[in-house]
Amino acid sequence: MRSSTAIALFTRDLRMHDNPTLQGAVDSAEQVLPVFVLDDAILGSAYLAPNRASFLVDALRDLDESLKQRGAEGLVIRRGDTAREVAALADEVGARTVHVSGDWSAYAQSRQRRLEKLLAERNRELVVHGETLVVVPPGTVAPTDKDHFAVFTPYHRRWADHPQRPVLDPPRRLASPHVRMGRIPSAETMCPGDRARHLPAGGETAGRRRMQAWLQSSVTAYADHHDDLAGDDTSRMSPYLHFGCLSPTELVASAGRSRGALAFVRQLAWRDFNLQLLAARPEVETSATAGTGGGATRTTSSPGRRDARAIRSSTPPCSSCGWRAGCTTVAAWSWAAS
Repeated sequence: MRSSTAIALFTRDLRMHDNPTLQGAVDSAEQVLPVFVLDDAILGSAYLAPNRASFLVDALRDLDESLKQRGAEGLVIRRGDTAREVAALADEVGARTVHVSGDWSAYAQSRQRRLEKLLAERNRELVVHGETLVVVPPGTVAPTDKDHFAVFTPYHRRWADHPQRPVLDPPRRLASPHVRMGRIPSAETMCPGDRARHLPAGGETAGRRRMQAWLQSSVTAYADHHDDLAGDDTSRMSPYLHFGCLSPTELVASAGRSRGALAFVRQLAWRDFNLQLLAARPEVETSATAGTGGGATRTTSSPGRRDARAIRSSTPPCSSCGWRAGCTTVAAWSWAAS
């Protein structure tokens, strides 16, 4: 039964194309309120480096414009504690459901639990869409005797055999209730500091241009060149994947079957592998990242290693785009900017 209003809470899924979270809200209600909360816990942490803030602001502005083009009033912006801000908006517009993408950092899980509790106290429901940020959600494939894979090769075999959901078109038309919209701040206000010389433009529009150019021209050579750091002949899509401006499921569906495409898809499997490790082993997050869901460290495991471990990235940021390994790999956590 469709209710009158649902909230689509955007987090790391800043896109219109192939967004099961947004589509779930559209399917459940006559009106959808699209919301992004500038979370004080993240804004006040070391996670929000200047390069990352610039990319985020670009992505929010692009999403806001895309929502307006489809009939919504735009992206509602709030600042504060995400759970409290969203619960207050649900009260204001009478939303019966709040839709959010599943995420697996310690902070994201804590935020989800707090929001679910506040909504339940108001007789409202939190609907979590675990398939939005990944190709295969954590917990979907696992060994017969364990709850997760600790070695990549057997994980990849199961991951590759798992049926993929269909890629979703963006909603054709949106209607949203009238509320105070709020404003997207400037990147410099959000996080002052020096930026890299040539930052990539953030947002779904720029990400889709990059995706289409890459898949049409370069992906076939990926197997031979992705480890050539000096050649820098890789996708440059990791920040778009991290902020959800691109869908990993759509990338897999569009990559093709060339040797290079299969090597590229394998890197997307690595991304899912790391996230299923994080979901099963939240203790791998260090104290530096536990409060924010990411930043100074990354979670990694290599074929043959039985345990996940948190290591500090030693890769220097690219002097051109400013992303730490962002122009050389799409592996999980390569989005970490300096």
